[in-house]
Amino acid sequence: MHTELHHHSNIVDASAKSFRTWAGTVLAAAALGGADLTGLARTNARSPENAAVQATSNLLGNTPSVARASYIHPSVLSAAKDGRTVHDDLAAAAERVGSDRFAAVWTDARLQSAVRRLLP
Repeated sequence: MHTELHHHSNIVDASAKSFRTWAGTVLAAAALGGADLTGLARTNARSPENAAVQATSNLLGNTPSVARASYIHPSVLSAAKDGRTVHDDLAAAAERVGSDRFAAVWTDARLQSAVRRLLP
C-alpha cells in the first residue's frame, strides 16, 4: 500500500531497489575513479575492482557478492577493466563538494551524469 501510494504521488516511477541499484553503480564507479576508500575497503584488496565492490557493499550494508550481483551495473566494472573510469569527473566533483571521500562525492549530479555515460 505504501509503495503503491508512493508511486502515485511522484513523477518518477522507481522502486527502492532502483534507487539502491543506482547508488551501488555510482558508488562503484566513484571508487574505481579514485575516491578515498579509507575505512571502507581493505588496503590489501586483490584489485581496484575488489576494493570498489568492498567499499560499495560496506556503504550499502551488503556482502560484496550481493553488491556485485545485485547493485553494481556490470558495465561500470567492465569499463574500468578497459581503462574507462570517471577519474576526471570525480576530481571535479571532489572540488565541488570539498572532499574526495567516497561517501561524500558520489551524490554529485555531474559525477552521476559521467557514470551514465559508462552504461550501455
